[in-house]
Amino acid sequence: MTPVSIVCFSILALLFVSMFRKGTDVLSPARLFLIIWLIAIGLADLKLSRFQFEWSAYSWLTLLVPILSMLLGMFFVYVINYNKKIPKISSVRAEFRSSDIDGDKFFFLIMALFVLYCVSFITTYMIRGFLPMFTKMPEVARTKWGVFGYGVFVLSIPSILYFSLAYIFLVPKNFSKKIIVSLIIIVGAVSYSTLLQRFYLLLPIIFLLILFYYMTKKMKPRNVLIFFVVFFALFYGISTIRMSRYAFDILYYLSDMKYGSQYAVFTEPYMYVTMNLENYAKAVQNLNQYTYGFFTADFLLFAVRLKPVIQEYVNIPEFPSMISNAYNTYSMFFIYYRDFGFIGVFAIPMILGFGINTLYYWMRKRPDMNSISIYALCIIVIIFSFFIPILHWIHFTFNIIIIYSVTKMIQKKKEGITNTGSEG
Repeated sequence: MTPVSIVCFSILALLFVSMFRKGTDVLSPARLFLIIWLIAIGLADLKLSRFQFEWSAYSWLTLLVPILSMLLGMFFVYVINYNKKIPKISSVRAEFRSSDIDGDKFFFLIMALFVLYCVSFITTYMIRGFLPMFTKMPEVARTKWGVFGYGVFVLSIPSILYFSLAYIFLVPKNFSKKIIVSLIIIVGAVSYSTLLQRFYLLLPIIFLLILFYYMTKKMKPRNVLIFFVVFFALFYGISTIRMSRYAFDILYYLSDMKYGSQYAVFTEPYMYVTMNLENYAKAVQNLNQYTYGFFTADFLLFAVRLKPVIQEYVNIPEFPSMISNAYNTYSMFFIYYRDFGFIGVFAIPMILGFGINTLYYWMRKRPDMNSISIYALCIIVIIFSFFIPILHWIHFTFNIIIIYSVTKMIQKKKEGITNTGSEG
């Protein structure tokens, strides 16, 4: 094990131990962000694949700067709120009442979104003429399924499933409506599974876990275990279908791993974590042209259909300095470097850190389904920051708008809580 890996895993162990301190919020943004990146860097420095290489000093610098910058942005918000009384987590949970949610309006909005999803799904299927799961080459077909405009509400599935699950657990009584909502969950999850896009089937589970953590006392070990079983079953179940033509051993040899083939099952998770950083480290030391906002404003340019026009006209490569065609992600921070260079990886992560921690303190002060759901979106950004710039994807932005709007509409007005403490 390398010195860098030892340091990362040692700090990681201390952070895990700190979670067991009484009154600690295990989902506080700075701790969670550090855990994600310590795992990623610690694993990457093990260099278990021959695709990996020794990073230059510049690569290390451009990786550590955005991480420290984002933490600095979070620290600024902590300092601003240092002398203010922040409600304890126990107070946040005690504040939630089922009567705070308008159940009838919630049900109507779920039904409306589901109808739009069905119309969008059927329309796209009629245009494309196939479902990826039932094709001879599903791993290729899944990338070609979808129609701009008509298919937009297909991508609202994480919001629909999240709202449906929340309705079942949080809205009292209304048994007949819960049966209908349960059918929506089944139909929505099964239909979207045929597209072999696992990512958006995982998000509702994460959302619900976060919601339960902050709003209810239902986060018992048994329930958490059930959620994680479903989580990993979905993740690896859909992955198995997508890789049905390839054995894990083939992936092991294609990834040129240094450990024995008996551990081939660990190849996919290891490579999907580490190759993001490897691609980033290689690309930043080779990149000499910047795109000045093209990737940071991806969701805006895509919405007005300017992205492909600009990309073709300027001839912007999609995956610069990619090490292997099998791994084409660079972490969230790379788009900031591509757009603005060193200034981008310093300034933008700091702004993001400031914004995320601001939303965290807002949620702590005024906890309801709206504020907790918005912070859950921030947690998603943090969790996948080592992997993808999800915040800049148009379909994720679309779900942010849906989740904010719906949770705002169903939330009944109430006063902020006053029971305070100094938890971290």
